Amino acid sequence: MAIQLPRVGTAIVLRDMTETAYASRIESWDRELITVVKPMGVPAAFPYALGTPFDVLWSSQSGVHVLPVELAATRSEGQVLLWELRPVADPWVEQRREFVRVPVFGRVVLSTDTDTGDASDVVVPTLQGYMVDVSEAALQCSIWAEASDPLLAVGGRVVAEFTVRGAGFARDGVIHGVRRGTEDKETTVIVLFDQSDAEARVLRREVFAAQLDLRQILQDAPR
Repeated sequence: MAIQLPRVGTAIVLRDMTETAYASRIESWDRELITVVKPMGVPAAFPYALGTPFDVLWSSQSGVHVLPVELAATRSEGQVLLWELRPVADPWVEQRREFVRVPVFGRVVLSTDTDTGDASDVVVPTLQGYMVDVSEAALQCSIWAEASDPLLAVGGRVVAEFTVRGAGFARDGVIHGVRRGTEDKETTVIVLFDQSDAEARVLRREVFAAQLDLRQILQDAPR
């Protein structure tokens, strides 16, 4: 995986799956691990477990770069606490505008992004669960499976089938983040869509409509 990182000492941002962001800086990096200063804002009472996914963000003239990583180890050098991060997927340049996300209800099916051709007897591995929220760019869902399931490997390609306001969608995507849920054999998963502009526009229309529906429900709720 060829990764072009900024020089040692560069300020970065670590972003977890809940979109919480922490400031840090790069101490060192090689092909396998990126060493950063443990963010001061991480609550001491809620440490992140090894294997927790994060995004490393840094800026350049070409935009905001995003590198998916996982927390591989923690250590200290003198008084400095360090995190070692292992890249788990290729970096990309993130669009600067924020995507509208809305909570949604309904089932979701994830399957392997594999073309079986004419082999109709081939059984494609699938996992099922329910949706949490969706934007035109990504889907967050809760899947009935262990986080270690091979289909949920970060960086792996999947097809996500779901509905928004009754409209059915099947989107190719990449597993962006995985964390254990509150129940046994339940895992929270984020899928980043790989779609054309036309496909994004169709989904965007339903997401905006769902946002209006939600706003109307909240306005009509008794106070």
